[in-house]
Amino acid sequence: ERMMLANRGKLEARRGVGVQGHHGQFLAILAQSRLKADYPLLVSGKQFTLADLIDYEKRNCFEGEELTFKLIALVHYLDSDETWTNRAGQPWSIQRLIREELAQPIRGVACGGTHRLIGMAMALGRYHQQYPDRELTGGWQAAMQRIHWAVEASRKNQLPNGAFSIHYFERPSRSMSIGENLTATGHTLEFLSTALDRAQLSEPWVRRAVVYLCELLEETKSLDLECGALYHAAHGLVLYRNRCFGPRGE
Repeated sequence: ERMMLANRGKLEARRGVGVQGHHGQFLAILAQSRLKADYPLLVSGKQFTLADLIDYEKRNCFEGEELTFKLIALVHYLDSDETWTNRAGQPWSIQRLIREELAQPIRGVACGGTHRLIGMAMALGRYHQQYPDRELTGGWQAAMQRIHWAVEASRKNQLPNGAFSIHYFERPSRSMSIGENLTATGHTLEFLSTALDRAQLSEPWVRRAVVYLCELLEETKSLDLECGALYHAAHGLVLYRNRCFGPRGE
């Protein structure tokens, strides 16, 4: 099945088996790959750009739906104060996306809620970058409080060997499964590497997790592990390296 299609001259993106698992997930991947909004797309023989996909995801923001990956994507391409209307004529903004995500649970959801927290952390980082002198209020302040809670829960639930808990922000726990430990530590480091500054990432408890993850990847390089766990572990390490030491080659 094709993920993107042209419908009456407009670009649309499907969600489901064999395409993308979440609304906005493909755009979130492209955003984290730093593709520009004028990047060309050829869909159903018609010329579009990434801006058309951005517009589609904006128009299809709805209350009560999972908006995690839309938030990750849109904070990269939009101004923190930008507003728009969805296809039902309802007003939306980055801050409304954050408020909707704050109303959704962290505990008990896929990947421990780390993707939701990553979206909030990315939004806050972008907001601070664009408006360094503004005081945080409203949804921005609530998001910061949620992130502080999750950081502290990660630290408290960390295991003695440096791994993060497979129950993420609920309680300390480990698994006999290499994949589960890799998934939990990789996702949690990915969140922390987005949310924390360089000084915080240099604290011993975070460094222990980095060492654990590097050693685990080295020990399991000959095993056929689940690709998602490997991706998030690798991405967490890349983010950590970039935040602490700069991109490779610098």
